[in-house]
Amino acid sequence: MDRGRILKLALRAEIDRAHQSLATSEISKARERLRHVKDPRPVPDSARATHSQSTTNLTTPTTDDTHTRALILHEEKLAIEDREIAFALTDADTGYEHWLRAQSIIDNDDDDDDDDRSSMMATSAASTREETPISTLTSQTSNCRPSHSSEGQCGDSLDKYLKEIGQEWLFRECAFCFQQAAFFEMITLDCGHSVCKRCILGAFDGSLIDDGLFPPRCCSPIQLWMAADFLDLGYICLYMKRCEEEGVAGKLLALTQQEPRPRKSLFN
Repeated sequence: MDRGRILKLALRAEIDRAHQSLATSEISKARERLRHVKDPRPVPDSARATHSQSTTNLTTPTTDDTHTRALILHEEKLAIEDREIAFALTDADTGYEHWLRAQSIIDNDDDDDDDDRSSMMATSAASTREETPISTLTSQTSNCRPSHSSEGQCGDSLDKYLKEIGQEWLFRECAFCFQQAAFFEMITLDCGHSVCKRCILGAFDGSLIDDGLFPPRCCSPIQLWMAADFLDLGYICLYMKRCEEEGVAGKLLALTQQEPRPRKSLFN
């Protein structure tokens, strides 16, 4: 029983495979026949017009580009022919010689202008030499020429120059030592007297040592702010401390706040 059943099942499977192969072959044959058969349905006119228009639009740009390229090539060919005709009718050497002649004329005009200008400058220089003496030119040149002397000679010449241009303005006489000193090494007091730096320092040193010389004075007490440029910061602090000890800080402040007195001299 089992053997017969197995044979039946095998036969049925073979039959199924045969049916499947036949169906596949028939389907493929039907597809091939459908490919060769035309559609019997009529095509509408609107569809035909759309198809023809799309075909025209696809082919038109290629046609236009070809026509434009042909026109450009034709124009280039005509331009080359015109250029060859122009070169054949005109001699190139003659044009170059004409340009050379024109350039030489321009250069000659420029040379003539330069010659006229140089002659005018020479004439003016000659007239200047005739009008100006040689000694005057030599003196002016020597005054403008920088000196290359040594450092000591430069210092001597500077002192001499300062004394020549105005001794009264640059140098002043000290009212304490009666010696000449430069104006930037002196201070002018309220009384109008000028005192040199060395005498100012000596006066302030003496006032700190001797009580009878404190505060330093000329015709009136010398205020601290007037001599501050010549004094050190430490010295100024000592002087202020001495003022506090002597109790004259108020007097100095009062003198500072007073109106400036008219200037006097020893000879008035």
